[in-house]
Amino acid sequence: MSSSRRPLNRTRRLWAAGALSGALVLSVAACSSDGGSDADTPRAGAATPDDATPSADASDRANEPGTAGDASAAQGGPKVAYDAAIEAAQKEVPDAKVTEAEYDDGDWEVDLITDEPRVHNVTVDAGSGKVVRTHEDRMPDAARDRLKYPLAKLDAATVALDDAAGKALKEAGGGYVSKISIQGTEQRPKWDVEITDGRVQHEFDVDAKSGEVVARETDRED
Repeated sequence: MSSSRRPLNRTRRLWAAGALSGALVLSVAACSSDGGSDADTPRAGAATPDDATPSADASDRANEPGTAGDASAAQGGPKVAYDAAIEAAQKEVPDAKVTEAEYDDGDWEVDLITDEPRVHNVTVDAGSGKVVRTHEDRMPDAARDRLKYPLAKLDAATVALDDAAGKALKEAGGGYVSKISIQGTEQRPKWDVEITDGRVQHEFDVDAKSGEVVARETDRED
């Protein structure tokens, strides 16, 4: 797996947010009319007020013994694991579906999509489990219809995000979930799961209907 697939650093994320309108339009335009795109779900961009209420449950879970966060931190990962970060994000945007969660530079960036449809990005502190920022997309209404494709992939998936993550962790034999996202097509949705284990990074494609690993790559830092 090439290093280009690794999580974006903070500088690149800020640059990407500044190019919100164009990036969203270009991203959704890549979707085919039958939902057969493998492109990532577009990220949300324009910021709303940053006084979002933290998720107390996720923060408390980060300090509980025997949680996924403990296992993650023990292997050099975040204190707050992906599942707790997702829980906090979903409390922030009720009734939204998660399309991606990525650990980057001390934070979890969780992308969610609502039935409107609208994309939301929630930043969760990976040390405390608190929501520190929420963004909501401002893409043109003319392009918003394209968001039906990632929604269709999520609706077609019968394997839950947590189950896909668990399968990837078992296959990797160690490490922690550093990124997970819905990919594939409406007919063949898949969960793309990245597992980081020290200097080794695994990437698994988990069939979102059967739960089987259909592809994997491993990369080791020198």
